[in-house]
Amino acid sequence: AVRSWLVEKSDCMFVGLKDSAYECGATSEKMLYAVDTNIHHVEHWGSIMENVGNNEYYHHFGNEGSLPPGVDAKSTEYYKEIVGYGKQCQSSIDEKFEYSLHFTSLGIDLNEAYDVKPKSGGDLPYDFHGEGDIDLVVGRLKDKSGDKTITPNDLLSDFDLEICKCSFDGKKFHIADPHNTFSGKTQMEPKRRAVVSSYANHFSPPEDRCIHGVEASAHT
Repeated sequence: AVRSWLVEKSDCMFVGLKDSAYECGATSEKMLYAVDTNIHHVEHWGSIMENVGNNEYYHHFGNEGSLPPGVDAKSTEYYKEIVGYGKQCQSSIDEKFEYSLHFTSLGIDLNEAYDVKPKSGGDLPYDFHGEGDIDLVVGRLKDKSGDKTITPNDLLSDFDLEICKCSFDGKKFHIADPHNTFSGKTQMEPKRRAVVSSYANHFSPPEDRCIHGVEASAHT
């Protein structure tokens, strides 16, 4: 329902998963805490008009820009292409779950209930190389125990930063830890110096400074 609203009411398009934090290939158990949460994955969405304008004008005129007034973005060749991509986007998502988020390697259920595809009679414009600033946070159907249905509050509680736990439910704004949030303070603030000092004392530069992936995530 939310995806349909984004496409039909807000003229948005799907531009991939927010997985850049895990693309380093880190499959160490140390990464398990970061992805094994009540949040199943986060989808990235952007404006159809802006992406069509950027694509069309970047290729034809050498600079990015929006479409001229009166031009229907959905009549462009680019839009026709991304509607076609949307019909096959599930294979791209499955690949991300497998090789970027490393769900299988970390022993996390891929949860096949998340089948992202156009609804019957509708379109799902999709471009992996598109841009956008809307994050759609998708929760698990059940919590890790499999006994409890996930609520929006459960998803908010899994964010690391307090400011990210702030929300609007359609009627009221909810501010997590308002005194510290409005003061720009976090729980880390009083411990920041101790953390930096401890890191400096225990860090040892690797012999090979060009390490990547699992080796980089495991190095201390």
